[in-house]
Amino acid sequence: MLGPRLRIALAVIILVGGTVAAFAPALRAGWQWDDDDYVTRNDALQSIAGLKRIWTTLGATPQYYPLVFTTFWLEHHAWGDDPRGYHAVNVALHAANVVLLFALLSGLKLPGAFWCALLFAIHPVQVETVAWVTERKNLLSTFFYLLAALAYLRFDHRGRAGWYLLALVLFVAALLSKTTACTLPAAILLVVWWRDSRVGLRHWLAAVPMFAIGLAMGIVTAHVERSVVLELAAPTDIAGLGRLERLLIAGRALWFYAAKLVWPTNLAFCYERWHVDRHAAAWYLPTMAAIAVLTLLVAMRCRLGRGPAAAVLFFAVTLLPALGFVDIETMRYTFVADHYQYLACVGLFALAASGLGAVAATHRVGACLVGAAVCVALGVLSFRQASLYRDRQTLWTDTLDKNPQCCLAMRLLAREYDSVGEHDEADELRRRCLEIDPSYAEAAYDLGHSLAVRGETSEAIKALYQAVEANPKHFLAQSDLAALLTGTGSPATALVHFRAALATNPRSAVTYRNMVYALVALRRRDEALAAIDQALELEPENEDFRQIRDELESQPPTTRDR
Repeated sequence: MLGPRLRIALAVIILVGGTVAAFAPALRAGWQWDDDDYVTRNDALQSIAGLKRIWTTLGATPQYYPLVFTTFWLEHHAWGDDPRGYHAVNVALHAANVVLLFALLSGLKLPGAFWCALLFAIHPVQVETVAWVTERKNLLSTFFYLLAALAYLRFDHRGRAGWYLLALVLFVAALLSKTTACTLPAAILLVVWWRDSRVGLRHWLAAVPMFAIGLAMGIVTAHVERSVVLELAAPTDIAGLGRLERLLIAGRALWFYAAKLVWPTNLAFCYERWHVDRHAAAWYLPTMAAIAVLTLLVAMRCRLGRGPAAAVLFFAVTLLPALGFVDIETMRYTFVADHYQYLACVGLFALAASGLGAVAATHRVGACLVGAAVCVALGVLSFRQASLYRDRQTLWTDTLDKNPQCCLAMRLLAREYDSVGEHDEADELRRRCLEIDPSYAEAAYDLGHSLAVRGETSEAIKALYQAVEANPKHFLAQSDLAALLTGTGSPATALVHFRAALATNPRSAVTYRNMVYALVALRRRDEALAAIDQALELEPENEDFRQIRDELESQPPTTRDR
């Protein structure tokens, strides 16, 4: 018989080995969707000044998660834009989270703690988080979340304030990695209720500062999402969703996530976006059923035990920030995503593992064989799913196979076609995308830009007009449209779009430079000089700008200027 330490060591070896084996293809994966914004084209990663902006300036990065971008900063200076290093760190963080979860559940004496950790380690729904570099925020936040939970349990056991202060510091670190960690105090109270049957005053008082810190960080994140991300996005129906529609989405999402855990097939990077109909009775059934199940489990806690209720409540509470009650940018494309339940799935995994642990008490060999078979099957599915992340074209093609109406995948796959010179195929995808969603400003801009590069100016102008009508704050569409209008003899109209572009991005030196030509065509030399001065102020070393200014100064003032 193995001693306790050897058993723990063997369990850790299996957990880490299984994690690495299941996600081995992720180590060779490439960049995906917004990895460019987060890493490869992120100016904040270039210098010490950028590192300072990561921490002190809202909007310096796509989201205010400074710990995440600090890790990217360090990695950028270690291995540049080679994706392999970033993916290796992601896999390592996931393995660390698996071990921490095992330690936490073992400390709570949860039956089947090993099986729960193994399910968490190798389940296919985890692939999106592990194989997508941008989701470092999920991994890092969970890492600090679990450490904070372990520190809190030490405080709860020993009553020493030092452990509580450490838990608070780690909780803040989790929030600075991703704000969804704000559910930790609620999860702690759930665990206390499961363990002790009641939550004492001491636990409520300990939770208050955590709730306050979580709320404060949530307000900051909501501000950044609203003022930086959604403010510049095209108008959508997100803000128009009423409370009832959001409740219906949440109910359906809960069942969607649970179903993917039970039967993880047809996993997609972007699922079909539901069309909510408050007048259809079928839309009310998932929410009513979810409320009924939660109520029943709590009501039957004396007969079933508090475990099932606590597990399901943890699942629901941890998913709460991603259920649609708060506007997030990805709701433009879908209401659900695998990475949203990276941590929440622990609740249902714990419930399943506890059941397996109970069976193992009387049928040890049979339970272990069943558990092993299920985990091997899940590991194989994860390996296959992770293989889809080897490059963008593979991932977007797979997404369209599973969600043929996905405009996001069409637009991004079109960019991949462009990168290999297949421009006709790319433009055909964009046109198909705009047939599905004529208000998709990004696709209209991409089409307009592609046509302009190929010299089809009139068609490019039409597409760019469609883009700015869909989203007047689309800086590139406004700027490119203005440049084309200047070149086709419509400088007055161009000037309107140049000013609209600069209202969105007043620090674009190239836009000021291009606006000079429209002003010259309108015989407004003084305004043209002012525009090139603005460009030089932004880029004082630009010789092209200086030459343009010298040429303007050498010209006599126009009648209009005098």
